Amino acid sequence: MLYDIYSLGVCLLEIAIWCSFIEWDASGIKINNVKGCNLMEPAVAGLTKSLKAPGAIQKKLIRDVKKRVPIALGERYSRVVVRCLECVESFGAEAEHDPFIRLR
Repeated sequence: MLYDIYSLGVCLLEIAIWCSFIEWDASGIKINNVKGCNLMEPAVAGLTKSLKAPGAIQKKLIRDVKKRVPIALGERYSRVVVRCLECVESFGAEAEHDPFIRLR
């Protein structure tokens, strides 16, 4: 359930910046939209680009929310998006019984 809330945060961020993080190329292959939010590591020593680690993606999305969303949709919307994106962090024992504890 927490990952569903995280996904909602990603969708709310896409709505706020009016840009999808995923695009399809002409052959129908899914690619990362670097204009919306670059989630790829730079290519190193001739290797192809790879997707950033999940924790790095989460930090980047939260950083983007704090930088871009308040201007477009205000502080309240921004706080909701950040809380959704932060909900998959490890919680204490209290959160095991209440998955919405970080959303309060």
